[in-house]
Amino acid sequence: MPQYRLPGFSKVQRNDIIVFNTPLGTEPLDLREYWIKRCIAIPGDVVRIDHKQLYVNDKLADTCDTIQYRYFMKTKRKLSSAFFEKNDIIVEKSAISHPDISIVSGHEGYIIYATPNKVKQLTTILPSYIQSVEPVEDEEIQPNNYPSSMLWDDTKGAMDPLTWHKGNFGLLVRTVLGWTKDNFGPLTVPKKGMSIHMDEKNILLYGHAIANFEGKKTIKFTQKECWIDGQQVKQYTFVKNYYFVMGDNRDQSKDSRFIGFIPEEHITGKAIMVLLSSRKKSLFSGIRWNRLFHMV
Repeated sequence: MPQYRLPGFSKVQRNDIIVFNTPLGTEPLDLREYWIKRCIAIPGDVVRIDHKQLYVNDKLADTCDTIQYRYFMKTKRKLSSAFFEKNDIIVEKSAISHPDISIVSGHEGYIIYATPNKVKQLTTILPSYIQSVEPVEDEEIQPNNYPSSMLWDDTKGAMDPLTWHKGNFGLLVRTVLGWTKDNFGPLTVPKKGMSIHMDEKNILLYGHAIANFEGKKTIKFTQKECWIDGQQVKQYTFVKNYYFVMGDNRDQSKDSRFIGFIPEEHITGKAIMVLLSSRKKSLFSGIRWNRLFHMV
């Protein structure tokens, strides 16, 4: 039975927190998981990330005070879990070794996830505990000039469109272009009526959307060619709108940097309020009382 969703009462705007069915998987749309992320870019926007700084249409876009990043916090002593809970800091479970950090009293520090305002607060208010807090970036990757055998079926000389259902968009752009979650793009978000030349790079960037969401009967990609319904296509015009989403915890989020664009029909609504927030998986353990019923 065909499915149909009633249109929403408003358009999705940049910075809206949206709920959507994941584009991963082959199940019917209404049976897929619901995800929630922040809409970073709308159809036609250009997204770029430069050393963690997000730009949309060449303008600095990270203005929300809830955005968290990954930092290495060098400490003067070992800190208890109570310290992190009291200061509302997400911390990786084990202390790490860092090549640029000397050991202090047998302990180096912690990888934490925090907002820039929280980092500033920590270094200002708690100098007796904290020596420094520095951002941690993904390791730079040298791009390949051609996709590896992991991405292309050398026996067929083509890519199976279903490969993108497995969330391999991030693997493709990372392996071939050298993009990472901290240095990404520029990438134009597809808009209905937007036309692109189907060269090798655009097949890589937009093939997942064309293959899985544009409603074509048969589609085949080689490294430099696109075939739709038996005809070679050198230029393609999108028939749908798409969005680019990211999580507010930028370094722990599986989002459009990894899974690709979100089709408009996958969006089910907007989030407007936090009903419950907990530091732990248990429903009533570690509740963040200051976030309850907080408007977003």
